[in-house]
Amino acid sequence: MMIKEIGVNRPKFTVTINGKEFSLVFVPNYARYRYIEFYDRVKKIFEAAKIKDEQKRQEMIDLLSDDSESDMLYEMIQVILEANGYEFNRDWWERNTDTENQLEFVRICIECADGDKKKALSLLGV
Repeated sequence: MMIKEIGVNRPKFTVTINGKEFSLVFVPNYARYRYIEFYDRVKKIFEAAKIKDEQKRQEMIDLLSDDSESDMLYEMIQVILEANGYEFNRDWWERNTDTENQLEFVRICIECADGDKKKALSLLGV
């Protein structure tokens, strides 16, 4: 019987964040979908922030943001790390990174896994 392995020839890439190095080869679609959801939510919040009427602006921002954005980022990081054989340690991420670092980590992982920034961003609709 012939056995075929899928995904064994993917190029490895390394991402270093605050002294911790991760050698990765794969970003699951689930992480990509959550990234799209996250990005769309943030775009809508930024648009709402442009509303001139203070009360309407705050109502719209409150409607759009349920404070789960941080959990979404941790979820994306966890999915990426676990798919590549790493254990996710939320405490380390909370103590050693900020939201910008986390978002950049996810974005870079997606770009590197796709091998081409323009291709990755166009597939994500960003």
